[in-house]
Amino acid sequence: MNYLIYLFFAVLPSIIWLFIFLRKDKNPESKRAVLFVFILGGGAALLAGYLQSKLTELFGFSVRKEMLLFYFFFYHFIIISFIEEILKFFVVRTTVINNAEFDEPIDAMIYMITAALGFAAVENFVYFIRYEGLFGQTVYHYAFYFGFLRFLGATILHALSSAVLGFFMALSFLKIKRRMLFTFTGIFLATVLHTVYNLFIISKLERSFLFSSAFLVLFAVFIIYYAFSKLKKIKSICEL
Repeated sequence: MNYLIYLFFAVLPSIIWLFIFLRKDKNPESKRAVLFVFILGGGAALLAGYLQSKLTELFGFSVRKEMLLFYFFFYHFIIISFIEEILKFFVVRTTVINNAEFDEPIDAMIYMITAALGFAAVENFVYFIRYEGLFGQTVYHYAFYFGFLRFLGATILHALSSAVLGFFMALSFLKIKRRMLFTFTGIFLATVLHTVYNLFIISKLERSFLFSSAFLVLFAVFIIYYAFSKLKKIKSICEL
């Protein structure tokens, strides 16, 4: 029973954000395509967890109580952030890029955000189970409170980082000669954003968490809506 409650509150933040962002697309994508990418994004979260676990064991990070600075940033930048961002990217790159419905630059952002929110939904569920009983309250209290924190934090972070990557993907389609440069720039910036957020979280600044999370939400919404407005001015993708 608890797992069903956790599942509901784990998926709810992603559904709310997805509904908000999908409304920015004047030519909506098919519900089937959106659902497909959302589910694959969730699958990418499971794959990411598996790869991160294996790489953590391989490099011995799990037994290092005090990692050297290099290893610390390698762990958070490559094993955590980069792997998650590159897997979300591959979900979109290998499924919908060549789809006939993918006909506007804004679609790159829409699908990247969709994959990210699917990823966040599964990640939320895993964290619900991992930290069960953390707040010492009832199941519903815990699920609502933890779900609210994920809504303000990690879920919108995934959407923001993938939206930035989606924006650069769209630019890469328009600048065919610099496609690789734009794509790698998007992946790098998405990874940096993700890493900065994770480092802030592990710094355990609890008192400023809600304030910082609210700032993150406002910043994310501003950046995403700004990128949407720029891409809306471009009617179609000529070269893929």
